This record gives sequence, structure tokens and C-alpha cells, in this order.
Amino acid sequence: FDGPPPCLQSMDPLLDLRDLPFNLSPVQKKANRVLLQRLNAAQILQHFMRVSKDSGVELVEVVLHEIVTRLTGLATACRQVRVPQKWVGSSVALAYDAGGEWGDKSEEELRASVMVN
Repeated sequence: FDGPPPCLQSMDPLLDLRDLPFNLSPVQKKANRVLLQRLNAAQILQHFMRVSKDSGVELVEVVLHEIVTRLTGLATACRQVRVPQKWVGSSVALAYDAGGEWGDKSEEELRASVMVN
């Protein structure tokens, strides 16, 4: 997560070790990575699509529709490859611009901000 929501920031994996007399900053990044890797897909999408008071349900609806459309296209393209591929270890990145004011932007501009790579 680039700019994680407050609920993820509060999930500090090293919380119990804060009172120890040594510096934890070298392992903080790795501990956060391990924490995120242990989340299942439903938890990741829950945090990814967190509705804030600035955004709305309409924003989430448009973004999820665009993500599903693009993932469907990706899955179709992968199934149509004639030569067998080794997909183990492959990753898919999902992103959208959650900042800013969406009230004055069109649906097409919002859909253009969604990235599936």
C-alpha cells in the first residue's frame, strides 16, 4: 500500500516490542511487508476499497467495475495463449487514485485513473 489507510497503519506488527531497549527501525519495513503478505484477498480488497467520508459508494462501484472488467480481459488473454506458460509467482497490481475530489470529475476520468498491471 502506498499511503495505507489509518486502520492498516494502526496494525503495527512490532507493537509488543516497543518497550525493548534497542532500535526496531531496521526491521520495521520487513515486519510491515510480512504483515501485508499474511492478509488474504478479501482483507486486501477491504482495505483497498475503504470508503472514506470524502469518497463515496459510487466511487467504489465504478472502480470495482473497472477492475473486474480489466481483470476479466487479462484472464481471457492468459487463457488464449497457445503455448503453456509458467504463471506461478506472477503478480497483478491493482491501483487507483484515491486522493482528490471526485465530485467534479466524470466517470470516464475516474475509470482512466484505475490501473491493473
